[in-house]
Amino acid sequence: MSRSSESAPAAARSDHNRSFPSFGQFLAIALVVAIIAVRFQIREILVPLRSFNRRFANKFVLSFAGEPGTPYAVIRHLGRRSGERYETPVVAAPTADGFIIALPYGTDLDWLRNLQASGQGKIFYGGAETSIAAPELIDEISAFLLLPERWRLICKLFGIKHYARLRTRSVVETGTSSSVS
Repeated sequence: MSRSSESAPAAARSDHNRSFPSFGQFLAIALVVAIIAVRFQIREILVPLRSFNRRFANKFVLSFAGEPGTPYAVIRHLGRRSGERYETPVVAAPTADGFIIALPYGTDLDWLRNLQASGQGKIFYGGAETSIAAPELIDEISAFLLLPERWRLICKLFGIKHYARLRTRSVVETGTSSSVS
């Protein structure tokens, strides 16, 4: 004699329905894992996460990065050894004299080293492209003096300690800046 799902006990039915997390639950779990990995710099999670982002997520983000209304920007830079042109999506916070980029993976980043080696690059943000000078690595306190409150809250949540300050080339060349030491 077979039992229909309607005659099965409620506990058995609910266990069957809970066997796989929903997509929303999966995203929430992934976000919590990412926050913990960045906050505590857990390399065993950060290395595969960074690899996933480079292979898959960056391609998707590049489709809308730099457009008005999104915090994503595109860093355009030349490879320090190859001389090839690269585009890397980042989350950028505009400042009076350029941009602040949070570095959740630390400072060992190809785009950052490429900009440091060449001393220049471009950033596409808010629908406009701007020439930038070599990045300046700054600490959390210096970054927080320049970042809006909502950015500071997100960076605190993730425990981000490293930041790059990208000044526009015109600011660097003329020596005018609202510099925070």
